[in-house]
Amino acid sequence: MKGPSCTGGPFVIPEFQHDDVVAAIREFADGLKQIVGVVGDGMRTDYFNPAWTAYTGLELEQSLGLGWQLALHPAELPLVESRFAAHAAHGLPYAISYRLRSADDEYKIFSGVMFPLRDGSGAITRWIGLVDEADIAERANDRFKILADAMPLLVWATDRDDRLT
Repeated sequence: MKGPSCTGGPFVIPEFQHDDVVAAIREFADGLKQIVGVVGDGMRTDYFNPAWTAYTGLELEQSLGLGWQLALHPAELPLVESRFAAHAAHGLPYAISYRLRSADDEYKIFSGVMFPLRDGSGAITRWIGLVDEADIAERANDRFKILADAMPLLVWATDRDDRLT
């Protein structure tokens, strides 16, 4: 059985080549703990999963369109806009980090990825973003460093290639 060919053309997710893309994403994303959003023209959001409202405390109606900017740290908006514009021009997925305000009015760092969704002709119809709190990994790393510094033994960490980290 021959697999799909890689011709260098646009990356197309077959499941999302239909008119009701937001419904398909909603069915998948509503149960995730990570924040998922669907972004259309002009960075206007037309879907967030429940993790968004749970974290930000914003009502869905407040968040749609450009309302998501209410939760974004004001200093991060130029970065988010420029990264989106640069990658939208080429239609390439990208990673990004930024601060989001919680319902408790505390900003935390979130990291995630944005992927273009294409129609059957390869044209970008929307972008799907998935972000998660970056502070969790950073706090775990900080705790490890504190523990390692306090131990009377030599402790080190390496990556998969046995390089010291």
